[in-house]
Amino acid sequence: MRRGSDFCLFHARPFMTNPCLDRYPSSTEIILLDLETTGVSVTEDRIVELAAVQMLPNHMIGHTFSTSVFVDIDILTSRGQDAAHVHGIEQEEITISPTFPVAWRSFLQFIESLSNYHIQESTSDSEDESREVPMISDEYPGIVIGAHNGIKFDFAMLLFECYRHNLDMSVFEHWVFVDTIHITAAAKDIIGPCLKLQCLAGNVCGVDELRAHRARDDCVALCRVVMYMAFKLGISFRRLMVAFAVRVDVPTSLKQVSAMA
Repeated sequence: MRRGSDFCLFHARPFMTNPCLDRYPSSTEIILLDLETTGVSVTEDRIVELAAVQMLPNHMIGHTFSTSVFVDIDILTSRGQDAAHVHGIEQEEITISPTFPVAWRSFLQFIESLSNYHIQESTSDSEDESREVPMISDEYPGIVIGAHNGIKFDFAMLLFECYRHNLDMSVFEHWVFVDTIHITAAAKDIIGPCLKLQCLAGNVCGVDELRAHRARDDCVALCRVVMYMAFKLGISFRRLMVAFAVRVDVPTSLKQVSAMA
């Protein structure tokens, strides 16, 4: 116990990962995700908002997804008051929102629609890439889901919500995941020593452009941070994200979630 471990309840990591040993994928859909919740406990708190944005090969933001999520009023009252001051989502909006299973199904449909109409990355060496016409790829893309502090929080919170509602979690085995806090930690000389998203976005976007803590706004801010780091490193954001990708160990993670729940 003094040393701790991944299987100690005091140090448990519900989102257990393995290195992603796949070669650099030829076709990848990059999606950044963010959650707003009733608090910071993955075991006791609930998701009140789920959002995601698509990152396009031309370094633009593509389609976006956002939904608030129903949470019982008793939980909002007992646990959600402090968080509500941060994200600003009113109880009235939450209590008329879709339940998590419905919101999750909508999110999966969003991912599926992006996969079916995936825009391939240009392989041209032309200096005038702005004149190239985007093309729909015939290849079904690999799905990369990114989130800031995702492994410790966002991805783990999604696992708990799926477990709590007895939802199929096989989709987690088909995606790869990137915690962008690992990228920013490795690039402190470029992005600055503070790893909080609001600090990073302030350095990149400027404070006046930031909007506080709605999930889609945070996704857009993170997208700009990732694109900025890729530009400074002289590589595509896709290559940067894939370099930090991991796969979730679903059986081990579910054992962790079950024990912690």
